[in-house]
Amino acid sequence: MPRFLYDTYPPPDYPYLHATSAFSAILQLYLRSAQLDTADIRYRRLGDTALCCRLGCVAIETAHHLFVQCPAFAEIQGSHLQGLVLATSDLSVVEPPLVGEALCAIARRLFCDDADIWPQLCSVYYLGALPFTQCCCV
Repeated sequence: MPRFLYDTYPPPDYPYLHATSAFSAILQLYLRSAQLDTADIRYRRLGDTALCCRLGCVAIETAHHLFVQCPAFAEIQGSHLQGLVLATSDLSVVEPPLVGEALCAIARRLFCDDADIWPQLCSVYYLGALPFTQCCCV
């Protein structure tokens, strides 16, 4: 095929290009393009499934429910939260005291809906967003 038929423009700079792992990048890509197979998306597209969480919750299964609210992942979230708080407290030693305290407070509430730290009023960390960035809540 002739080369002039190919698009010469570079791909757009999406946030998932800066992910720390391939799994995180793929997950963010699927989430941002509404292709993660959650019950709400499957119900809207095909209508062949119930809306309730397949992990036993009575809530509607959305990406937000799975990553933030679902009790099935509470233990995993807790272990990652511990590591995040420890890493943040280590980093906060080099920062001024008020900045270090603010960073630790944000780290402790990263995986939960908290209107004080999330401008969108709900956690969207799973999309690769941080509390001080702008992103739409799903």
